[in-house]
Amino acid sequence: MWNRPFLLLIAVAFLHTLPLSSGAQEQAVGPAERTLPGSTQELLIYQAGETALKKKDYKTAAEKLSTIVNKYPFSEFYEESIYGLGNALFSSGAREEGITLLEKALVIYPSNWFARQAHILAGDYYYRTRQKEDALRHYTVLLEQFEGPSLRDLVYLRIGILKMEMGDLEGATKDLEHLINEYPQSPHYKEGLVSLVWASNQVGRAYRGAELYDSHQQDFASMADDGKGLLFAMDSYLALKLYDRAIDVLAEFDRVYPNSRYKINALARRGQALMGRNDLDGAEKALRQALSISRKSAEVVLVLATLYSEKGKIAEALATLGAFPATEKNREGVLMSLLQGKLYFKTNKQGEAIKAYSNALAVGESLAATDAMVKEALPRIHVGMADTLYAQGKYPEAAQAYRKAKDSGATPEDLPWILYRTGECLEKVGDSAKAAESYQELLSATTDPLWTGRANNRLEGIEWAARIKEKKEKSAQ
Repeated sequence: MWNRPFLLLIAVAFLHTLPLSSGAQEQAVGPAERTLPGSTQELLIYQAGETALKKKDYKTAAEKLSTIVNKYPFSEFYEESIYGLGNALFSSGAREEGITLLEKALVIYPSNWFARQAHILAGDYYYRTRQKEDALRHYTVLLEQFEGPSLRDLVYLRIGILKMEMGDLEGATKDLEHLINEYPQSPHYKEGLVSLVWASNQVGRAYRGAELYDSHQQDFASMADDGKGLLFAMDSYLALKLYDRAIDVLAEFDRVYPNSRYKINALARRGQALMGRNDLDGAEKALRQALSISRKSAEVVLVLATLYSEKGKIAEALATLGAFPATEKNREGVLMSLLQGKLYFKTNKQGEAIKAYSNALAVGESLAATDAMVKEALPRIHVGMADTLYAQGKYPEAAQAYRKAKDSGATPEDLPWILYRTGECLEKVGDSAKAAESYQELLSATTDPLWTGRANNRLEGIEWAARIKEKKEKSAQ
């Protein structure tokens, strides 16, 4: 009769010949150098579970490995069994249960040879079920704790997409740059390229999007994305006011994707480019063509209303905007409300202008952190609101709105007007000292004689009024 140690020796020798569990073979370095003491029964159950897992008999694998997990918590095979059971459950379709078990295993045994594959499975599960924070957590661990190039290109792409969706556009561009620079042969390269162009435009780096298109024109023209990448490249050139170059990209779009579902978006961009070239009639023709296809494009409505505004057709611009529901909680919605505010102000409809500017701010202040175009528009919205409040004689509210315009990043061109009007508002409410500070700040901000002259004139007026007041007070005494 064979004794117990001899049986264990045979069993261990046999176990070391087994391949790794399904899905883990790529990276895993199993416990091949470790002896596995324990009862013969535990060893045979574990061996049967791992063999079934290798054969993709997930039901049997789960049955055997769950026996180790549930009956033998102090077994030498417990660590491998809990990972194997999670894998078996996940692979058999019980994905949530499997991921829960793998998450538990990662907390208890983070250095296990199957940990990398567990992070991959969990990251993919959470990514596909749109649990963004959990997906990002697992993908970040994969990049930071595991070496080797395998799957890192996909991980960089998914982290970039997750960060874009979560509003971290700066972080997204860094991860997408890793994909583009380090894995040019990756099957995910083109998707990463398009995503990087979009993210670069969003954070105000349109030049980067233009560079990428200039360097990879063939990639953009060969994508199975219906021309979306080319439209993002057009956005880069439009932001840089390179309108002829934008038209060239549009010609490539029309050539490669004549039946694209993004045809309306392309026509809207054509309208923008032609407006930039001062071809207003050509722009209107392109935009009307887009509206003949669909009247539900906020992008087209915004560009056409802007065109009418530039032509001085205020009524037509307002009618165009009014025909579109003012419910867009995005960039187009912010810019449409801003344009409405300007048009209502021009027609002396201050109440309607206030409502439009309020709508723009309600959405714009939350989007400014992740959208460079909205961030750029925010000071103009505050200025429009302030000008309207000033016209209504609401000087304290107007002064506050002008301050918000300044604090939100007003351009050097707008700053003199903001500071001067702030001073006027403060004078009208009787705060001459604060008004003088605003005028002095104006003198520091510009050397334009128009503004320095107006500021000095108001400062002299404040000093004169102070002298008169002082004389009256002395006379009264």
